[in-house]
Amino acid sequence: MNIVNAPRGSLLPGLPARKPLMLSLLAAFCVLHGGMATAALDTGMQPPDLPAGNGTEQTVTEAVADTLPVTGNAEPGAPVPAVTGPNDNATTLANATLQPGISSILARLQPAIIYVPPTVTDPVDLAILAARKAMQANNLAAFDTAAALVPRGHALSGYLDYWRLRIRLNNAGSPARTAVITAPATTADGPTAANGSITASGSTTGTSADADYQAVSADARAWLGQNPRTLTADLLRRDWMLVAGRRQDWATIDALYPHWTLKDESAPECLMALSAIARTPTGQHPGVATLKTATAQILQPVALNPACTALLQTLAEHGLITPAQRQQRLNLALEINSPADIREAVQLLPNAPDAKALDVALNRPGSLLGITGGTPGRSAGLRNRSPQARHGSGKTAALERPAPGIVLVSIQAPRKPARAAKAPKASNQTKAHHTPRAARHTTASRAHAARSSSAAHLTAKQGHARKQGRTVTARQATPPKLAGAPKQPAITLTPLLAKIALVRLTRQDPARAAELLKSGRTANGIPLKLGPAGRAFVWSQIAMAGMFRLDGSAPRWADEARHARVSDHTRVWLARAALAEQHWTQLDTIIRAMGPALRNSPTWTYWHGRAQQALGHPRTASHAFQTLATRHDYYGKLAREELGRPHRTVDTGTLAPVSEALVRAVENNDGIRQAMAFYQLGLRGEGNREWNFQMRGRNPEQLRAAATWAARHGLLDRAINTDERIVTGQASPHLRFPTPFAEQLLTITQQQAIDPAWVYGLIRQESRFVMSARSSVGASGLMQIMPATAKWVARQMGNTSYQPDQLNNLDTNLTFGSYYLKRALDDLNGSSVLATAGYNAGPRRAHAWRASLRQPMEGAIFTELIPFTETRGYVKAVLSNTVDYATLFSGQPQSLKHWLATITPEPVGLAQLP
Repeated sequence: MNIVNAPRGSLLPGLPARKPLMLSLLAAFCVLHGGMATAALDTGMQPPDLPAGNGTEQTVTEAVADTLPVTGNAEPGAPVPAVTGPNDNATTLANATLQPGISSILARLQPAIIYVPPTVTDPVDLAILAARKAMQANNLAAFDTAAALVPRGHALSGYLDYWRLRIRLNNAGSPARTAVITAPATTADGPTAANGSITASGSTTGTSADADYQAVSADARAWLGQNPRTLTADLLRRDWMLVAGRRQDWATIDALYPHWTLKDESAPECLMALSAIARTPTGQHPGVATLKTATAQILQPVALNPACTALLQTLAEHGLITPAQRQQRLNLALEINSPADIREAVQLLPNAPDAKALDVALNRPGSLLGITGGTPGRSAGLRNRSPQARHGSGKTAALERPAPGIVLVSIQAPRKPARAAKAPKASNQTKAHHTPRAARHTTASRAHAARSSSAAHLTAKQGHARKQGRTVTARQATPPKLAGAPKQPAITLTPLLAKIALVRLTRQDPARAAELLKSGRTANGIPLKLGPAGRAFVWSQIAMAGMFRLDGSAPRWADEARHARVSDHTRVWLARAALAEQHWTQLDTIIRAMGPALRNSPTWTYWHGRAQQALGHPRTASHAFQTLATRHDYYGKLAREELGRPHRTVDTGTLAPVSEALVRAVENNDGIRQAMAFYQLGLRGEGNREWNFQMRGRNPEQLRAAATWAARHGLLDRAINTDERIVTGQASPHLRFPTPFAEQLLTITQQQAIDPAWVYGLIRQESRFVMSARSSVGASGLMQIMPATAKWVARQMGNTSYQPDQLNNLDTNLTFGSYYLKRALDDLNGSSVLATAGYNAGPRRAHAWRASLRQPMEGAIFTELIPFTETRGYVKAVLSNTVDYATLFSGQPQSLKHWLATITPEPVGLAQLP
């Protein structure tokens, strides 16, 4: 049966009549799964460590609190199921065949359709896209020209209003000279609580920019009054607060912040703390609560944005942070390996080194530590960063000399960190995916390195100008001095410089850094003079860098760091080091030292239970597993297996029927109309953001109704995301695990001798069944295949007629992706864990990770040790999805541990795949 394109459907009420919903009706058939034991995870958009129900898409993260703490006792659990052998599932995977009994399976399945947006040709649609582009460029004239072609009453009229206000705010955001802000007028009622409007704003000097700012402020205030609870209102509040911060308009920030709903960015939080400090009368203390809020923002393992950097500097200048907190900020900057933040933190310390010495410690640590012959090459894990560093650049400066010829002596504004990388995606332009950013050395990284290193050449006067945000010009470097000119004085190695240089060296060569730290001297014999606290901290960073490489010495280095004062950013890697050696006592100690949010997350709740189980405390272990057992995600499945409860599918006959009245209410929601209008324009990101905002605060019945509506309209990714917000209780298998284009997929997987449940599980994670999905690096289609990989597959399959524009074709994408996945499975000896990791990060890395093992390792432990954050979450998600599909297909209990199996070490061989 071929895919049948359904006739263009009727429109949602209120959407323009020219915009039909083009639904590709794809028959959903399935096959009896060959009795395979398996189990499942959570979402790719709803991470394993995060309870569902938030208004925005989430990424895989470590330090997110679960709703259930690890305390108390419970009855002992059942015996732990035996771990299967390394290749126990290889035979089943390699010989997956279509089984009889399809009719019985079809009775349990429901058809699924996929929404395919039409090609944008309508003049109004093109005008909206042009207006959006003008908004992004802050071009008001171009925006007005395009927006004039869009009739009022269009579903996206509210967004056009918001975009225009945003442009005006940004264009009026920088005053011609420093604004003089007065206190807001005090009224009995204060700002209007319903919409966050401003009753009085700061007065500024009388420039044209100030007049523009006052005018747009009045218009924004009026617009918020008319649209108080929309997503566009919340976005406008955020944008307005950022502009007000640049103008020191504290009154506006004070009035807007309480009504800002999303609370998903740190800059407004820091501006609110700055406002509280600015309003404190001279000579008075801002208060314990204000300081607690302020220090909580700056003492996080993230790269600080300009607003939070200003908060840090303000606290330091007024003596509102202690010496210990200043040192803590430096340690945090070292943990996340951010040169710009290290520089900022060093300036807060007494007896800070000069810029040249700091530059050498950051960019040429080996030379400062007496290492000759250059520094080693980068490791794959050098730039691995956790999601906690998401506000920063996600890039580490290259450890190299500044390029000669140009000396940077100016900067036009205070430091603005580069935008953080999203969860690292996979690979080297020859795989079916993209490379995790933790292993990608980009041009942006090198540019960031040049900026970081050349900043050391600022003169004192120019440095002062930089701090003030003033513009200074760049000049050519002075010619090099002739031979015989006096040499620059040698840099004195202080304990601070030694600490910084050692930590930076760990990112290149943790083993060499360990040798130097153990000896207490540089390579040329100069004492390091680090105290116990400094030594313990450096050991923690060596251990973390070692775990990035899966270095066998990392657990030993972590043991040296057991008394280190570190953040949870480092602590998770110390925990993994203990887990690698199954040092359960040490692991339990580290988990107990974690902050509450991380300690109570599903990840570490599960491993706390495993540690307690191994240490002979079955009641405590059982309690930990019980807290996870109601979850539908990866750790919920593992916990149920520890309790002796295999994963079973939900009997759809027991699910409460969906209220059709609630389904109709979804269709009549203005925000959903806006989301659909964005989808029809091909702007999936904006559509998803609006959809997610509308899902906030809904109860399980409303969420299931919304998921049902999404599925009926072919928005399978929204159906999955929305139904997964129901964290506990009965999951709807057909909403969470849809099976579109089943006949094509089953035919292809039979030809490739690969399990269809695994392929479905991978597609669900890769693209969420969005056929037009395309990554930032060019991976395309349902199985997210890179163009170079597609060419390689075509050659291997003897397909001489393949053309690049065929990659988004359904049959081509499924065939090429399934072929590559099967080849990866064969290349990695039938291990689904390694093959899945290789599909995301590249088979060569999977080979190297396996070769790092000294003895066979349980698959669940190996998966937890994968160095790349994205790949680690990806493997969990894909295999968990696979188990749910296997359960749905077979109707039989499944085991996740069977899929995880055991990973057996083998020497690094020549990967047969790109």
